Amino acid sequence: MLVLVVGTWGVLRYEGVSASAVGLSRSTFFPAVIAFCVLWGWMSIIGVGYLVVTGATAQLGFAFDMPWYWVPIWFLLTLTVSNGLTEEFVFRGYVQNKCTGLASSRSHRLSVAIGILGGAVLFGVAHIPVGLLLEGASPTAIPWIILANLIPGITYGIIYYLTQNVWYAGFVHGFGNAPVVPFDPSAVPSFIPVAAVSGLLIALGYRFMGGDTHPVTIDTQNQPSKSAE
Repeated sequence: MLVLVVGTWGVLRYEGVSASAVGLSRSTFFPAVIAFCVLWGWMSIIGVGYLVVTGATAQLGFAFDMPWYWVPIWFLLTLTVSNGLTEEFVFRGYVQNKCTGLASSRSHRLSVAIGILGGAVLFGVAHIPVGLLLEGASPTAIPWIILANLIPGITYGIIYYLTQNVWYAGFVHGFGNAPVVPFDPSAVPSFIPVAAVSGLLIALGYRFMGGDTHPVTIDTQNQPSKSAE
């Protein structure tokens, strides 16, 4: 993954685009942290409330097979360098913007849709080696590996489009992979889908509360540009 991130950064530099231009900057970090804290707090309230109302209070508490002091470190690594932030920088910060740029001669909505779908499909394709080598899936499962990652990829793509913030998209991605909450998330029905919808709604609120959320398109002439809404 580190090689992929460094390679993406290098390609962005070659095309004259900085990491900050695609939403990975100091100015977008703190809004992303605030937005993610809202998501985490909301999901914690929903989960705890559900378990209390249903009488399943035995599921409360952090359910991890590791010392408690490792939990925040593991969560932080998952949100950032492990997969959340790194994959979003690659597949949304570069791939999605590039696909949008390549389709920029079409209508704005269509080019945005092509960008989101293109990033999601390549996101799914990139998980094929993980499925085959690390999870032991057979080659016949390749279409299912892509499809299984397509909906999350589209979700992250929409979140990124709404916010133009790689940090927030990465935090939501990492949270989906490692939901560190004060209860067992598997004990709450549809926890991940509810978290995804909540993340989208918060992204929508982020978009309408200000900040520069105009998408950057990386066109074929190596010149970044701000797309008009």
